[in-house]
Amino acid sequence: TTPLPIAGDKSAATSSATRLLGTRLDGQIEIDSIIGGGAFGTVYRGRQLGLDRAVAIKVPTHEIAADPVMARRFAREARSAARVHHPGVVAIHAVGELADGRPYLAMQFVEGEPLDKILADGPLPAARALRIVRAIASALSETHGADVVHRDLKPSNIMWRRDRSGDDRITLVDFGIAVCKPGNADATRLTSGGLIGTPHYMSPEQAHGEVVDARADLYALGCLLHELVTGKPPFEGSGFEVLLAHLGRPVEPPSAKNPAVPECVDRLCIALMEKKPDDRLQSADEVVAQIDIALTELDGRGSAPGLPRRRPTTISPKRTLATRHDLPDGTTSPRQRRMRRFVIGGVVMLAALAAAGFAMVEWNAKPSTASAAEPEDDTPADPRVGRRRTLHKDNGEMLVQAMVPDPLVATQEIRSRLDIKNKLGQPVVAEEIVLTIADDTGAAKGITAKPRGETKGRYYFRYTFPKPGHYVLRVFPPSIDSSFEIPIDVQ
Repeated sequence: TTPLPIAGDKSAATSSATRLLGTRLDGQIEIDSIIGGGAFGTVYRGRQLGLDRAVAIKVPTHEIAADPVMARRFAREARSAARVHHPGVVAIHAVGELADGRPYLAMQFVEGEPLDKILADGPLPAARALRIVRAIASALSETHGADVVHRDLKPSNIMWRRDRSGDDRITLVDFGIAVCKPGNADATRLTSGGLIGTPHYMSPEQAHGEVVDARADLYALGCLLHELVTGKPPFEGSGFEVLLAHLGRPVEPPSAKNPAVPECVDRLCIALMEKKPDDRLQSADEVVAQIDIALTELDGRGSAPGLPRRRPTTISPKRTLATRHDLPDGTTSPRQRRMRRFVIGGVVMLAALAAAGFAMVEWNAKPSTASAAEPEDDTPADPRVGRRRTLHKDNGEMLVQAMVPDPLVATQEIRSRLDIKNKLGQPVVAEEIVLTIADDTGAAKGITAKPRGETKGRYYFRYTFPKPGHYVLRVFPPSIDSSFEIPIDVQ
């Protein structure tokens, strides 16, 4: 078995880690062996002498302990987990400091394996998957009731074992990026890049870098349910492609990958994975209630009023499946229309972008109250814009030219044109292009540029800079490493 997962991949113990073996901490905990290690630190197995019980001891690396941001994360884990008392949540036994000044965290030693090991023999039957997710939701109910949001719910942070009766048991571990008191803006950025969590289980609002609440954990729970019954996460690809998919790609019901998945599981999964938090199930208690209804339905004991049944729907990128309400055929909800306007389409970056070598962005400023249509592809620049300046970016593989009004003014909507060509001068054709605009704090918003007119490789988008400052427009080919950026100063 694997007693306790830790942050990062396991690796061979370093000499620094082995030096702690046999050490007695504060006269009460003795370190026996190494469980595993990673970029964050090392987890040891030890024994709490007074109570004669096994414990897991997490110790950060010297580099992590010296980093104020990561040190705050370590302290947050202790506080967050200590607030919760539930058999499905790892218990904190002690905190302290090593002789070299590094903190340590002693916690419950959890027997078992990471939850993804349960999929070694393939997807789970629906009823078993629902019972496991119910147990996780029950633990989340207690966690959220203590004003703690886990924010990194994933298989490696959920320990699984079978008890002597053969029933599945789970324990939530690793509260390293959990946050107390949801809504605290300080909790939104715990890494230098500002984005925390694991892409395959990350809610859209978390991918946007926004302040999250308990409903972000429920979105991750929907991802877990999808994986348990299909054997695969909802979206696959590179980390950035997965983030884009969470932001804007309609989620397929699990039955699209595994026809054996019943409709009640499809409904629950989609209700948990709504793009907008307000459209999801709103609490872990509500999830537990809906799972009980689904289990009743599967057991054939009749049906109870639960999530509405949906008509069979053909999956299309132009129709969002993530809705809890039936709509008349041919109609679209206001929420769906809003999503189409604002979300990022994770599947729209075509392979042709891999060879992108030249891009030019032309910015036309106009009052944000204007309602003029996008210009045709050869419309000359608006002469009222006034003076412009041209920004150049050349990394040897790609040349970027941005023509921007001088000055750019905050709160004015910018109508922009993007021309993309590969290094051979050929236009890159796609349904839409994914962009992000980041402010000087690193917080980014995702937008899309869409083709208009007859000119191939030409795309338009609109954006309003909310405040003065330095911004970076970044255009993303399929690989995040080959993205290119344009700096923009806004008055």
